[in-house]
Amino acid sequence: MRKRTADFLQVLNRARPENEERERKTASGRTFRVQG
Repeated sequence: MRKRTADFLQVLNRARPENEERERKTASGRTFRVQG
């Protein structure tokens, strides 16, 4: 499950400009904090 989330974050990171400090919002409105 962790790997799936990591892959999902990679897609989001690719799709969005890097203007949010290590935070990614999904389509459902949840916020993921990128670790590392």
